[in-house]
Amino acid sequence: MSPYCVQVFCFCRSKCHKAFKAKLNPQKLKWTKAFRRAAGKEMSFDTTFDFERLRHRPVKYDRDLVKTTVRAMERVQKIKEAREKRFWDKRMEGNEQRAQDRDLVEVKQGLDLIISPLVQQELQKVLLHGRQHLKEGFASHFLDIISGPVRKCTVSI
Repeated sequence: MSPYCVQVFCFCRSKCHKAFKAKLNPQKLKWTKAFRRAAGKEMSFDTTFDFERLRHRPVKYDRDLVKTTVRAMERVQKIKEAREKRFWDKRMEGNEQRAQDRDLVEVKQGLDLIISPLVQQELQKVLLHGRQHLKEGFASHFLDIISGPVRKCTVSI
């Protein structure tokens, strides 16, 4: 290799180019494919990826070859989607149980905040009964204040 060998990089967007110029490790940036593959969030090894590789061999045009190639591409795409779905299902299978466990812990921590419907109904009845007594007591007290003690007045002419 000569010392003047230059490698050319093509970036999909300026965000990627800026990260490269800043010498950031793509496996530590959560939005990159490298991170997703390293973290096991995407499939990294699959035989369907071999079909997507670029081939720089010029081939003489053949109608039947193109037809079979297009059909094969559709079939490979279906296989790839099915494998990705299986991969995602396998990765997500424990989430439901974890969410249920998290909910149980939250309920246990705040158990004193949860009141059963029967207890709530009893509390409502007690409060309603208490309010009625207060209203009756307030009304009678108010009438006593307004009317006051009855005085007998005699008027002589």
